[in-house]
Amino acid sequence: MDSANIKELMQASALDAVAFAKEQQIDLDGSIKSIETVQQILDQLRNETLSDKHLFTLSYIFGAYIGEIFIENYGGHWFHQEKQGDEPPQTFIINDPYSYAFPGIVYLYLMGQEQYSLVHYFDKIAEQYPTSTDQ
Repeated sequence: MDSANIKELMQASALDAVAFAKEQQIDLDGSIKSIETVQQILDQLRNETLSDKHLFTLSYIFGAYIGEIFIENYGGHWFHQEKQGDEPPQTFIINDPYSYAFPGIVYLYLMGQEQYSLVHYFDKIAEQYPTSTDQ
């Protein structure tokens, strides 16, 4: 998948996260602060039994939402890596020299395998970059 297509896909996926939240009467405004709201949504979803398809979709759209906030505030671009060996396909943000797999982190969080909150994860990454004006 080329960079223009993955960028469009992730932007559309982020909008899907906003639409999902709106169905729950929750507003996501694209701010860094709204990651706390995403955390609350995911905390509720963690307690539900999700099908693999639903789990993947939620991971992707909320990972895209958080990733788009990151790009807006700190730069970077989306990169899609096709399946390699036993590893599934993955989507990252590249902001040289680092890469961040927000959809993967959301997936781990929903599966109960991520020890830190998404807010904490985002904040730790953001410490590496100049202060954002979108607090």
